[in-house]
Amino acid sequence: MSILEDFDTYLGHVVVARWEDGVTLDKVDKEQRDEVAKIVTELVLGINEAGFVHGDLHVGNVIVGPCKRTAPPCEATALRVTLIDLDDLDDLRSMTPTGRESGLRDDKAGLDRIRRELSYNCR
Repeated sequence: MSILEDFDTYLGHVVVARWEDGVTLDKVDKEQRDEVAKIVTELVLGINEAGFVHGDLHVGNVIVGPCKRTAPPCEATALRVTLIDLDDLDDLRSMTPTGRESGLRDDKAGLDRIRRELSYNCR
């Protein structure tokens, strides 16, 4: 019996993402935290400027690992920062004005929490 036969009434979507090696923000070395905070900020602002909101930003949805390339931008930081859990990623163009405002506000609040956590754990 296949899994599809077991779930013949399944009505949903499946998101498949590649595995990202690395650690979550709570395990980042203290000397790397300022740089990681800058990179996370650039990533989130870039997503927002491109017309999207992450929708679930928190320290567990950021993975930090070594850069696997020698070409820019990896040369400068030697870190790779990846936002994960993109299943809540929303297109701002398809949202109502209130939804856009709420989504951007939520991303800003999540980014602020991430930066606070990185700053707090540097002490």
